[in-house]
Amino acid sequence: MMELTKKYFDEQFENLTSSVKAGFDNTATKKELNTLETKVDGLETKVDGLETKVDGLENKVDGLETKVDKIDERLQIVETKLDRALYSEYVHLETRVKKLEQHTGIKP
Repeated sequence: MMELTKKYFDEQFENLTSSVKAGFDNTATKKELNTLETKVDGLETKVDGLETKVDGLENKVDGLETKVDKIDERLQIVETKLDRALYSEYVHLETRVKKLEQHTGIKP
């Protein structure tokens, strides 16, 4: 059994004070915390700026998508009109060819 002596208590007290001192030695100082807070504030500002830029880009992309949709609609209209014009021209030329064939006797 261990004897409870002054020496034993002094050693335990020394161990305890060393542990407490080591804990305090590893604790951040107010200056260090203020520096960290300043850096975090700077990061927050940068993140806010990035969010603003991303929002702006999203708006621009939305605008571009709208413009692309309008261009697509206009292109479909042009294609439809072109198809109609080409078909009309084809029918007209076919009629002219038939008349020429009948006139020249190539085809009855």
